[in-house]
Amino acid sequence: MHKDVYDPRTKWKLRGNDLIYGIEAWAVKWPNDVHLVWMDDSYFASSLLCLIEHKNKDEFMGTSMVFVAQCSGDPPVDFFMYPDHQRQLTEALCLVTAHRLMTKDKGCDDQD
Repeated sequence: MHKDVYDPRTKWKLRGNDLIYGIEAWAVKWPNDVHLVWMDDSYFASSLLCLIEHKNKDEFMGTSMVFVAQCSGDPPVDFFMYPDHQRQLTEALCLVTAHRLMTKDKGCDDQD
C-alpha cells in the first residue's frame, strides 16, 4: 500500500474516512489488482472492503483483504485468503444469496 496510508513498522497511519479516501485514490492506480466493495459496518455506516490480488504472470497466490470501518475509529482489519479459502467464501456467499443476487451466469448454481 502507499506510504501515505501504510507503514510496515507502524501499520496503519490513517483510520475511518481518511483511510477510505486514501485507499480509493491508491486503488485507481491498480484497477486490475485492487477491487473495492462497499458495505455497512456494525454502526450501519458505509465502510470499505479492499481486495488486493497477489499474482504474477505465472500464478495467483491469493488475496489480501482490508476492512475499514468508517466511524468506529478502530484500526482496519486485514487478512489474507489463499485460493482455496476464496473458493469456500464464494461458495458460502452463493448459498446465502443464490436467488436474490446471483445467477448461474455469474458463478452460482441455481438453488431452490
